Amino acid sequence: MRLLRDNRGFVLSGLALLLVLPAMLLVASYFKVVETGGEATAVQIIADKVTYTGKDIERVIRYMSNNYLPIDNTTLRELAENYQVATGLLVDVGPVTIYPFWIHVIDTGVNHYAGTKYCKITEAGTGKWRYNFEDLDDGIGENPDYDYNEPRLLVERLAGALRITIEEYEGGYHADIYYSSQLIKGFVGGSERNHVGDIILVNENLTSGIPVYVRDPNGTAQYFSTVELIA
Repeated sequence: MRLLRDNRGFVLSGLALLLVLPAMLLVASYFKVVETGGEATAVQIIADKVTYTGKDIERVIRYMSNNYLPIDNTTLRELAENYQVATGLLVDVGPVTIYPFWIHVIDTGVNHYAGTKYCKITEAGTGKWRYNFEDLDDGIGENPDYDYNEPRLLVERLAGALRITIEEYEGGYHADIYYSSQLIKGFVGGSERNHVGDIILVNENLTSGIPVYVRDPNGTAQYFSTVELIA
């Protein structure tokens, strides 16, 4: 869906108004930290803040979709920037994604999802895409090189199915690869390059949705979801 320049300003102005109340509530949560103190309390409040922010972004996207407001990747990027400024959290919204691949990095416990900065999606031909993941995470003090080959997946659309080839994994970590909630290959990568070259077939699960990824800059908490769009 494309958004004309004049209309984009109107939509974002409306979104700015929708952000006022959430921002006030989130600021109030920090006063609660100051009042109550305690590490456990602070961690819980940060986790609540991350979850609340993620769910409120979902609310705004559903409002736009249900009211047939046009959505494009520029609008989603600006929406993420607005929430990031208002909350101080790290926020990614979009792009509209088709196949919900993600990895769980076993060594560090982090999850990286398609549709975030930790996965670059490129076209590889008709009905073919590469999902290129980064397994290092700056939210836990690491310095990602963003070479996007931990792992690199070739995804080919067949009749009612997807063929996934694990083309590369150059990092020293190991990761589990998921398609939605389905584990499709475990303990991939490492210095031994486990499962590089393996081919997996899964039933196609086409979705029309927008990924929402929110996390605390210190890596204390993260929230991920995919907002399905109305047809």
